[in-house]
Amino acid sequence: MIQSAIGVQALQNQLYQEVKWLSSKNLAELLDFVGYLKYRESPKSAPQPVILEGLWEAIHFDVTDEEVRALRQQLTKQTEDKFNGLFS
Repeated sequence: MIQSAIGVQALQNQLYQEVKWLSSKNLAELLDFVGYLKYRESPKSAPQPVILEGLWEAIHFDVTDEEVRALRQQLTKQTEDKFNGLFS
């Protein structure tokens, strides 16, 4: 919402009048909220991608597809057994 300069000044004056009566605890809470509003309105930069290429290239990792498949089947069986044990 875009406010005219006079409207913004009137809002600032109204806010000042209201803030004068707050306790120090509430002023601290208001300050935290203002910080949040500033954060929310700040332009967000796009997150930088994490480059994982070559991360493990120096590590000898010799696992076959068959070994991965067997391990996956073993874990699936163990999970099914635990799940079935909960309801039997």
